[in-house]
Amino acid sequence: MRTKIIVVTIFLLLVLSAGCIGSSFKNAKKLYATAMHYYNNGEYELSLAACDKVLDIDSQNADAWYLKSMCYYYLGDYDEGINSVDTALEIDSQHANAWVMKGTYCAAYEDYEGSLEAVDKALEFDSENENAWLLRGMCYYYSNDYNESLNSIDNALESNPGKVTAWIWKGKLHESLEQHEEALNAYDKALELNPNDIEAWMLKGITYDSLEQYDDAINAYDKVLELNPASSEAWELKRNLLYKLDRTEEADICYAKVDDLLDWDNF
Repeated sequence: MRTKIIVVTIFLLLVLSAGCIGSSFKNAKKLYATAMHYYNNGEYELSLAACDKVLDIDSQNADAWYLKSMCYYYLGDYDEGINSVDTALEIDSQHANAWVMKGTYCAAYEDYEGSLEAVDKALEFDSENENAWLLRGMCYYYSNDYNESLNSIDNALESNPGKVTAWIWKGKLHESLEQHEEALNAYDKALELNPNDIEAWMLKGITYDSLEQYDDAINAYDKVLELNPASSEAWELKRNLLYKLDRTEEADICYAKVDDLLDWDNF
């Protein structure tokens, strides 16, 4: 009888323990969702705090370590970010997004070879990872291998045709290869997806300038300035083009605007 009581007691303790563990992991899941919410809103410090609470419950949560690495990246704390992503990969060596993040840190230090190694590892586990293909394309771009870069960007767009950043990079690559019409087509595609993308308008203006379609170039720069009147780069590009067209009075206005913005930046 006593033995039976002991067995029943142990069983109840195990059930209660399992219930506590289940409850803890549910809490960890909620906390992770909170961390993601903060991250998506650009509240990286709060996201880190939520991740730490997740890791207090489950120190082997690779996703939480990965999310910490992304937060640290945007906070500019690369050392902590690298430590976090390395921990994520120690826990889950097949975490494709963590490999992409590791590659991102390598690229930030201009270690494009290391970045490509990490990206290829990501693609080994997720061959359709759009961010891996995009980062691969960027690394080859900065390594001056434009054809391989373009192949990678095209793969990113196969995985996600709605990725604005990939269309912009496709345009930049075509421009680097002096394929101006193809570049414009890519920028137009980006602007179909996001009509207010400042970078796409800026690059479109530069391409029009290369094609000597100056009115179109000025219109593109004006669109940038409509979206961001404080863009000293757009004012400068417009100024240079107006001087080239001997529209000196208009160019002087742009020149003064650039000076004002630079003075404000140095204040």
